[in-house]
Amino acid sequence: MLQLVIDLPLLLVVSLVVVLTVISAEIQHRLGIPQVLGFILTGIVLGPLFLGLIDERLLALSPVVTAVALGFIGYNIGNELKFSKIRQQSRNLIPIILAESLGSALLVFSLVFFWLRDPIPAILLAGLASATAPAATADVIWEFKSRGPVTDAVMFTLIIDDVIAIILTSITMSIVLLFLVPVVLPLSLLVAAPVIEISMSLVLGAGVGVLLTFVLKRVDDHGRYILLLVSVILLVIGIAEFLHFSSLLSCMILGIVVGNRGPKEAQELSHEAEKITSPVILLFFVLFGAGMIDPAVITIGGIFIVTTSILYVIGRGLAKYLGTRLAANIGDNPPTVKRYLGLCLFSQAGVAVGLSVVIADRLNQLGFPNYAFLIVGVIGISTLVFQIFGPLALKFAIHRASETNNNCDQNLMDQNTAGKNGTLN
Repeated sequence: MLQLVIDLPLLLVVSLVVVLTVISAEIQHRLGIPQVLGFILTGIVLGPLFLGLIDERLLALSPVVTAVALGFIGYNIGNELKFSKIRQQSRNLIPIILAESLGSALLVFSLVFFWLRDPIPAILLAGLASATAPAATADVIWEFKSRGPVTDAVMFTLIIDDVIAIILTSITMSIVLLFLVPVVLPLSLLVAAPVIEISMSLVLGAGVGVLLTFVLKRVDDHGRYILLLVSVILLVIGIAEFLHFSSLLSCMILGIVVGNRGPKEAQELSHEAEKITSPVILLFFVLFGAGMIDPAVITIGGIFIVTTSILYVIGRGLAKYLGTRLAANIGDNPPTVKRYLGLCLFSQAGVAVGLSVVIADRLNQLGFPNYAFLIVGVIGISTLVFQIFGPLALKFAIHRASETNNNCDQNLMDQNTAGKNGTLN
């Protein structure tokens, strides 16, 4: 590791990281690399494994940055979903989501158990396999201004995928606790815990959303509107973190309520709020990249963790793609959804990593550090693989589905048509 910076003030380090990331991401974007992947790769280079500009002080801010970034990303995803689309899509997409998420869990469990002959890590990794990265996936879609049936299906799938991931992780952790510490809690309480967490997260987001839409309809100043919106999203994130709810789910529901019940200006001004919070989202991906490769994992884990990671990547990738392709034939799905939706679901990042850290902390508390190390190592290595190929596969899919930059394409078509007709617009 080459340490270039020693004892620089933290604020200066943050400023340098942001500036270097913007420059690096712009260069990579000109090379055809999606923006989110550019952020992550820059974080890896600036992190402890290479240049060392991102040090322990900055990495210590990662939990706060992650919570805030995922909260705003969750809100923006929810804000894009309209009730009419949800009603229209749920009948066709629910079978797909169940097939790819539960299929990922089953195939990962089978492969890992076959390799390790130990049900504990196989069960835990199975629960994590269903998650799809909302941040990385949505960022690529927004970067290329994608619109169309595949894009709509992806945005809807993101929400349900991560709800299923949170539920499965809670259930699998409860099952593992029965193996490791049979007298910890009654089975009924272990089963009820994930249901309570999900329910209360939904109630928090919906309740605050209803109050916020009531207030926003009485605000006529755009500056105050954006300030109020950002403040309330931060408040929901803080309450969810304090009560150990899912801030991602709470903010998604908040976004759905405001996007469907709020004033007409909600959509446009929500995008303005998104621009304000873009440095936080940039830092999230950079810190994620800097912290995703732990030298200890590489040094101590060796071939054992790497092999398990390979099986995890194969199982999750196959299940996501094949499960989607097979289940898409159920219902009235457009041909582009059948062909390309599976390629859009490879990314794995914040949700899976965050849940793996929660699992690792719990296992360490119970006195099983080997399991904790294995889970974090596998998720870290597999996330690196999925975050390199996931955004690229997503970019390929939405491009082949002809859903990138639709507005620009339509304007160009209109101009060409006008030219052929001999008129000027």
